[in-house]
Amino acid sequence: LREVLPSALVAGTLVCLVASFLLLGLRTGEASIVIPIANMSFVVALLISSASAMERFTLRKLLAVASAALAIALLTGA
Repeated sequence: LREVLPSALVAGTLVCLVASFLLLGLRTGEASIVIPIANMSFVVALLISSASAMERFTLRKLLAVASAALAIALLTGA
């Protein structure tokens, strides 16, 4: 229990923050923009796993990230 408690506390805190920011975003913005941005968490996971050499960053993954970024840009009117 002592080994996993620090990680569990960090993970729990991050989940609470994500939920809070999602609700704040939904209160102040349009769901059609807020929800896709919130679902971009796979990009963060990919970047962290690539930086820590847990996963290879391939051309296919790069294209997926670029497509997701383009979708967000189109939704927000940027």
